[in-house]
Amino acid sequence: MVALNIEVHQDAFLRGQVDALVTYEPVRTQLRQTGAVQVFSSADVPGTIIDTLAIRTAWLASHSAAVGHAVSAHFWALAQWQRHPEHCAPQIAPRLGLNPEAVLASYADIALPDVRANRAWLAPGLGRIHPLARQLVATMRRADILNVSPELSGWVSDAFLPAVHEQDG
Repeated sequence: MVALNIEVHQDAFLRGQVDALVTYEPVRTQLRQTGAVQVFSSADVPGTIIDTLAIRTAWLASHSAAVGHAVSAHFWALAQWQRHPEHCAPQIAPRLGLNPEAVLASYADIALPDVRANRAWLAPGLGRIHPLARQLVATMRRADILNVSPELSGWVSDAFLPAVHEQDG
């Protein structure tokens, strides 16, 4: 097993430096365009592999307004994507190094949870993320990746999620 930054995934694969990769967009689509075969996708196990935003508590204390703005901007952009992906794809394409059609295809299997779904994931004590985190800790303990179970209370927050009606703005 070799740890590689995303920036070198495609090159390492194409040069034969690795036989397989755990990667993500846009590298997934770029490699598939070269003939690489996808063996597994997180879409095969919905609700198991999730992206997160992690912020140090000390930093958050003095930058909460910026975090709130960034989270609101994310959900505004998500709402635009959900309404008109064909208008958004050409704007996203240069950043991903894909053409607009490939951008649309690359997002086809990706679940992009809206504010309501994020609230369901992050609800204090009752969110969908809590049992998933406990299961992950148990798996990591069995694999000797973790020596002790971390304290999971208070580690997630829905405080920065915008009001549900704001996502439509």
